[in-house]
Amino acid sequence: MARKSGDINPYEKIKLCDPGQCARCRDLGGGDFECVDRAFPEPALVVRNWENTPDYNRCRRRGQRRQDAAVK
Repeated sequence: MARKSGDINPYEKIKLCDPGQCARCRDLGGGDFECVDRAFPEPALVVRNWENTPDYNRCRRRGQRRQDAAVK
């Protein structure tokens, strides 16, 4: 079975919003992490007080957002 273009590559390293695993994630202290990915206009708080925010893993959803925008 062929892989579809929207499928996640099983050999790709999974990116998490953690400064130890993603170069675009900064530790602000106190359990807060900020994403500074250049693909987005502004940095976003992805973890607050050790809890995920709605912007958590936004870089992985970027392609999905582009597809959704093209459908509209």
